[in-house]
Amino acid sequence: MSLFRKLREPIFFEVSNSAGLKLEQLQSIDASRLPAGARDKLDADVKKTTLGIKGESNVAYELKNSSMPMAVIQDLYLEQGTSSAQIDFLVITRKCVFVIECKNLYGNIQINNNGSFVRTGDWRTKIEEGMYSPVRQNQIHLDVIKKLRFKEKGLFTSEATFEREFNNVFCPVVVLANERSVLNDRYAPADVKALVTRSDSLVEYIASINNYSNAPVLSDKQMETLTMFFVNANVERSVDYAKTFRDEMIQEDKNACPVCPKCGNEMVQREAKKGPTAGKKFWGCPGFPKCDGTAKVNEGN
Repeated sequence: MSLFRKLREPIFFEVSNSAGLKLEQLQSIDASRLPAGARDKLDADVKKTTLGIKGESNVAYELKNSSMPMAVIQDLYLEQGTSSAQIDFLVITRKCVFVIECKNLYGNIQINNNGSFVRTGDWRTKIEEGMYSPVRQNQIHLDVIKKLRFKEKGLFTSEATFEREFNNVFCPVVVLANERSVLNDRYAPADVKALVTRSDSLVEYIASINNYSNAPVLSDKQMETLTMFFVNANVERSVDYAKTFRDEMIQEDKNACPVCPKCGNEMVQREAKKGPTAGKKFWGCPGFPKCDGTAKVNEGN
């Protein structure tokens, strides 16, 4: 029996877990083997990824408890030509399909009259920083989805008709998932303001859009067909999120000073002045000439 038959509540499809994999890879790095700057960056990346996972968990909680007939595809990765889209949630309801960009941001979020997003730190720092617009990011996701859907339906409809139907059904939304964040959108352009909501208001937001939409109501079969189109379009990837830090560890190990094999003192790097190895670097004992211990410099130094 189809999962969509007489659908009355949310159905979840988690097609991948990129954030969880990224966190696992980052936490596998031995920070003690990194230079100070790389350690700070690793710590910041772990915190950012952890925040992202918590934010997505908050959104998933709201959707799962919505009691609405919907299909939710989490962590969807799509490719079309040279374009790609990493979509946090794709929510397929009876009328509209919501493309959700989830942001779990600390501090106050301001959307200015240009539609730009600015984050202000807490009361201790008061640091303001611009950020890449999640509305723009979501528009890129929509462009990829549009290309995929037109490739699927283009033979059966005109481009103008497809464009009109697509814009009527697919709705971008940015969700601020941190319950402590304060959103200041007083001066935001109306078209940008309408695309942003908080996680605790998301279900109400979805219901409101559906109520005012003039899109046709989808049957269980149509919802299933549309959902499986995206589930099957998901591209599995093998990404090494910790490669940069792993490379840093290798370089740090190469740069580490060995101890003299003869006396145990920490060696210093020197350069041969004459002989067949002239110009080449080597590790030498600081006690030379009393101690003539040497060691090769690892390749890459």
